[in-house]
Amino acid sequence: MLDLYHVPGVGHIGNTTQDVFVGSIYGGNANQFRWVKPRGKSTCHIFMLDGGGGGGGGFVGAASAAGGGAGGGSGAQTSVILPLWALPNVVGIQAGSGGAGGSGGIAGGTGNASIIFQNTVNQPLVSVNQAASGGAAGAATGAAGGGSGAATATISLSPFPMLHGLMTTNINLAGQAGAAGGTATTAGAGGAITLPTTGLVVTGGAGGGAIGTTGNGGAGGAIPTGGQLPLVAGGIASAGAGGKGNAGYQWPNIAKMLWCAGGSGGAGSAFNSATSGGNGGDGGYGCGGGGGGACLTGGVAGRGGNGGPGLIIITCW
Repeated sequence: MLDLYHVPGVGHIGNTTQDVFVGSIYGGNANQFRWVKPRGKSTCHIFMLDGGGGGGGGFVGAASAAGGGAGGGSGAQTSVILPLWALPNVVGIQAGSGGAGGSGGIAGGTGNASIIFQNTVNQPLVSVNQAASGGAAGAATGAAGGGSGAATATISLSPFPMLHGLMTTNINLAGQAGAAGGTATTAGAGGAITLPTTGLVVTGGAGGGAIGTTGNGGAGGAIPTGGQLPLVAGGIASAGAGGKGNAGYQWPNIAKMLWCAGGSGGAGSAFNSATSGGNGGDGGYGCGGGGGGACLTGGVAGRGGNGGPGLIIITCW
């Protein structure tokens, strides 16, 4: 039987335990859990992703005066190996939710941080400095700015100072910013995402396209291919309504690899077409939502995609 988590011995016949905690539906409160240290184990690995930021909504305006919404930023990533004796017997788990996508003219919501507490009260063992922000909404001029990625994790608030010396194998990576929305005055396409090269396994969301100036609107930004990773195509520009963006893939749906992608951007509506802009795609775990496409006055602007929920995986052996 294929083990999707690539950990031999997980389950009742093995010697490894693994618990997976996922954040709540987009825009909701962070999910909280109670984790009890397993018997008979000596070491644990903790993997954490924060919730991603929502994409910004496209703008509704006159021809050449409606830009696409920007993509939301991704959550930060943390990987820690610890001896179990250094942890309390019971810890609190908060898997952050993703930020909600913004409707027309409204910025995307901020993702919630994933945090591990020393018990069930607010005394963090591992926390973040800030969460991933949502993408800016489209505007009448210029290009909306992408949401910022979450800052790297910290244990500065830990009630166990010795953890500073024990966490020699931890890897903390900042999140990736979302891409900018299409420029209003040029029927600009939404900004595409460049795949991170830091070891980060999540991306920000791509930007939404602007309204057309003489013809089709700007296409939605894409999440490009890389290695075995497939393209998450942006919304397609047409002579009418803007095509919607695509949801980012999330592990283990892509080749059973731990890699997630943000949502692609929705396309802007065509010149003098009072139809809708394309909605941005939702992000995978910890990823940003795509920006919404812009539209002409009288139509409906594309909504930003929701940011992906946070993820915490604790493996003990």
